Amino acid sequence: MFKTFITIFLLFQATKCLEINMDFTINDQLSKLAHQIIRNYFDKNKCIIIIKEDNLLTDFPRGHNAFMQILTEDLCFDELAKSNILQAFSQNCYGYIIQISNPECFMKIWTEMLYLSIQRPNPKIFYLPVVKNETTNISHDIYSMRETEISDKILVAEYSADPKWPISLYTNNFFDPVGKPGRVESIFLDRWNFETGFENFTDLYPDKIQNLRGKSVRLMAFNYVPYAHKDPYDGFEIELFKLFCMKYNCTLEFIDDGFFWGSIYKNGTGNGINGLVYTDKSDFGVAAYFLWMEEFMYIDYSHSYLRGAVTLLVPKPIPLSGWKVPFLPFDIKMWCTYVLTIIVATIFMYLITSATMKYTRFKEAIIRKKQFIAIEDSLLRIIGMSVLQQPSIPLVPHTPIRHLFTSLEMFYFILTTCYCAKLSSYLTVPLFTKPIDTFHELAAQNFPWAAYHEAFVYALQFADDPEVKTVVNNFHKMDMEGLKEAARSGKYGLTLERCPSGHYSEHEHITLEVIDNSHIMAENLFGSPVVAVIRKASPYKEKLDKFISLALDGGLFKAWEVKAALLYLNSRKQLAIELSRSLTRKSEPKKLTLNHIQGTFIIYGSGVIISFMILICECVYGKRERLNH
Repeated sequence: MFKTFITIFLLFQATKCLEINMDFTINDQLSKLAHQIIRNYFDKNKCIIIIKEDNLLTDFPRGHNAFMQILTEDLCFDELAKSNILQAFSQNCYGYIIQISNPECFMKIWTEMLYLSIQRPNPKIFYLPVVKNETTNISHDIYSMRETEISDKILVAEYSADPKWPISLYTNNFFDPVGKPGRVESIFLDRWNFETGFENFTDLYPDKIQNLRGKSVRLMAFNYVPYAHKDPYDGFEIELFKLFCMKYNCTLEFIDDGFFWGSIYKNGTGNGINGLVYTDKSDFGVAAYFLWMEEFMYIDYSHSYLRGAVTLLVPKPIPLSGWKVPFLPFDIKMWCTYVLTIIVATIFMYLITSATMKYTRFKEAIIRKKQFIAIEDSLLRIIGMSVLQQPSIPLVPHTPIRHLFTSLEMFYFILTTCYCAKLSSYLTVPLFTKPIDTFHELAAQNFPWAAYHEAFVYALQFADDPEVKTVVNNFHKMDMEGLKEAARSGKYGLTLERCPSGHYSEHEHITLEVIDNSHIMAENLFGSPVVAVIRKASPYKEKLDKFISLALDGGLFKAWEVKAALLYLNSRKQLAIELSRSLTRKSEPKKLTLNHIQGTFIIYGSGVIISFMILICECVYGKRERLNH
């Protein structure tokens, strides 16, 4: 009886020890598996983040990796852990080992932190289970999340009670979108045990982009020839993605919500290329997209493949109005100087005449001549001298007035000769308004310009330069009907895209009639490398950048542009735009007409009107004086 009791007691103690050893074995197995995964697949990651609740990887594998631990009880509500994850972005820590009870929280928080960081890494993630029962099933919960579509490098370990192969490894189904009917969330890769390691030695982080198995890849593009063309979808940027899908076995799905380049809003929504890519409704976006810094925080850009630029189609110079001709020989500074010399000469002639009368023997002679003895008389006589009008009565000889008068005659003779010489050239050669060929001239003339989207000022709107601010303030956003009216009016500059191979974008409001009355600016409004828009931390970026480099090396982009131009651009419009750069109006000498001297008649008429007004005032004033006396 006693022996039986002892046997039962020993069996009970052995069972408890076995349970303790079993618990220790599970943690030990997971730790060893993590060590192997890090050595085999995280060797290129300089920094690895370990987010855990229990004692996992208390001793880290030796090597060149740096480790950062984040201990948390509930990651979903742990603000300190969120802050540490955000900080890890700046430390270039893009590898993650996760063992927490609520693993689905990590992907949501990681995505949230991604848009708060300037970094844009594509993460490599390894989930380890927290074993509380005999089996775990975290892969289904994790891979059912839309956030997991951000990476093709996610691995989940599942634990089971199978004594031979207790740990199974699953990767995410990157080829079918989350929510697709009949989608299998996880793909089995391999099994593992403590003694022998992996069963099949399968690549646990395969390159899924190399063969996308017909996956539907969404491309946002709108009609912007020759970059992109709808119905059918074509253009040299779309050709890039057609060839990309041929190489990597994907299917292009085209999207266009009608908002062109679009916007990203603070509430997390958006439209157009920017908004659809940001909200993950599109994988790529193209249509002459420039490098815009404001959106870079929320989206990412591919390598640039060509350089584009925006210029303006502005009205041609028109014949100058005839009333301006008398004022053209001198600029505003010269006219101000001319007026100033008249005022100064008037004052000096009056003062010297007064001094001569007071201090010399010529007082009576000067009074008899009645010249320059009043300020009004001095002003009128100096104005006459400025147009070479000689006084009707000779000045008193040998007086200081005579010497000053002679010097003024010489001065105004030279000034008038210069004026007449310049005026003759303006009268013989047709005159036109000053053309707008440079950015400086566009700002100086305060000329308005218009386009159908505010993207045309994205590259300029935050500049501090006064000229740039002036140009931005003169921008007007219009719908297509408004642009047609503005184009016909000839009062606005119209945006045109200069393509890399010399073609120009075409729009329905820019007709041949509009082009005939316009010319293209010699300078660009702004320019930028052209890129494709991709999601921030996109798994496609590395392959797309390499593919773009290959296409550039092969000269494919220019060939695609020429092809699109031949198919979809109007050759007459292209030629007319190109000729407008150098085509000028004829400027041969021609006969004078009344229009050329209308400014002279305006001056004469103004003088007659002023004289009559003064005469009337004098008559009224004289009549009142007589009545008073």
